[in-house]
Amino acid sequence: MNLTKYAPALTIRNDAKEISPRNLTIRENEILYLPPGRTHSVKTEKQSIHIAIGIHTPRCFQSISDLVDRATIRHQELRADQPFSVTEDGLTFRQLNKSEIKTICNILVSSVNDD
Repeated sequence: MNLTKYAPALTIRNDAKEISPRNLTIRENEILYLPPGRTHSVKTEKQSIHIAIGIHTPRCFQSISDLVDRATIRHQELRADQPFSVTEDGLTFRQLNKSEIKTICNILVSSVNDD
């Protein structure tokens, strides 16, 4: 059902650079959409009903994490230890270089096509 067919909607975009406090007056049969993570409070001038519906959409980082988990099963390169050296101070782990990161990204991209 398309709610905007029945009631006008006011939307605060998720990509807004800055959201400053503001007072909005929502009239009867109007809908206010706030993207996930936006805080709000409600004050009514008369008796009213305030209904909040939470929609939990997938997060990008979770999708990437799931992709890495699946790719790790198929590609031993992703299960390898990160390069390290042993010194008097203990273990020193080397950061992955651009070439290694590019290889990992290529594996992940090819894993998307495998699914």
